Amino acid sequence: MSSKKLWFVNRVMSVLPTPSLDDARLLEAAAKLEGKTDFGDGRFEAGLAVLTRSLERDAKLSPMGREAVYRMIVRNLCMRLRLVADQRRRPEIYAKPLTPPILVLGLPRAGTTFLHRLLSAMPGARPGRTWEVNQPLAPSEGKDDRYRQAAKQVAMIRKLAPDLDAKHRLDPDEPEECVFLLNPSFCSIAWWMIAPVYSYLDWYGEQDLGPAYREYHAYLRALQAAEPGRLVLKAPAHTGHLAQIISEIPDVVVVYAHRDPVTVVASVSSLFNSVFGLVTEHHDVQRTARRNLDLFISMTDRCQAARDQGLDDRVLDIHYDDLVADPIATARRIYAHGSIPWPDDGEQALRAHMQGGRRSRPKHVYSLEDCGLTEAEVRGRFAPYAARYLSR
Repeated sequence: MSSKKLWFVNRVMSVLPTPSLDDARLLEAAAKLEGKTDFGDGRFEAGLAVLTRSLERDAKLSPMGREAVYRMIVRNLCMRLRLVADQRRRPEIYAKPLTPPILVLGLPRAGTTFLHRLLSAMPGARPGRTWEVNQPLAPSEGKDDRYRQAAKQVAMIRKLAPDLDAKHRLDPDEPEECVFLLNPSFCSIAWWMIAPVYSYLDWYGEQDLGPAYREYHAYLRALQAAEPGRLVLKAPAHTGHLAQIISEIPDVVVVYAHRDPVTVVASVSSLFNSVFGLVTEHHDVQRTARRNLDLFISMTDRCQAARDQGLDDRVLDIHYDDLVADPIATARRIYAHGSIPWPDDGEQALRAHMQGGRRSRPKHVYSLEDCGLTEAEVRGRFAPYAARYLSR
């Protein structure tokens, strides 16, 4: 996925000084920006070290990609500094329980974004917007420039990857995946979502995400303090960590979205091609697709294991076809599952949201053949999942 604009930007940046991905320098850069040195729980340093090594060895970063990941790492280190300082300054915020949030998980491209934005339109809902999940806490001093930074980033991505909007619409004001709130822990699948960090993905698969979810919970509390309401959250990455989420946020309302895995895997591969194309000189499309296939199998298996060990009644299963056929009925099922009172103007709000969302968008075209997989292979790997959730 290379455009003339992208080529030109990389050409210009190739003659500029190269940002360092040395761990010590990254920590120093964040500390200098924030004027603070307490990064909190030091466990994040292991993930940071694995990530930077993987970026150097695996990712084949372009000049623009190197600059982008450098800025992202420093930004997330700044979030650690801000969280530690804010917890000291406002301890009451971090002791206050959340209004029971709604969390949408499931396979990516299974209608999770549509459902997330639908539920976010409900009266009393409080989504995490793109500009907020990128930087959930404002700097303690100086101008709060978070929205402008996010808007600038989105505008640049749209210019450099115009095909991305058809695959996942970006907007600084739109609800976005809360998985990015895990990034400051440096134990987050979202780092894999921005660059082909294969060895980091190996490391991530072996980690206990309990500590990362404790930090995630703290950021959610900060978001709720900034704007009260029922948080509406979404991230397919949570699918493999159901037990950790419920342990950390016991009254969370969990919704599991399901869709034909052949469609899911082909669509995700196409999306990754566009995203990785922004930051790499070259990436192995087939290798990435197979790693994602393995990842999705692991996610669904771990979720099923947690459900079989006593959490099954905590989860509401939603099928993509049912969601598309009757979104309002789906929303009502979710509210009933969570024992959430349905507001008098709930249906009106959802109809207004759906009417406003009817606009022309480029068509997203994708196929398994583009990523070196076959339908028989994908269906074979997902056979237990399909038998449980897709048989009607």
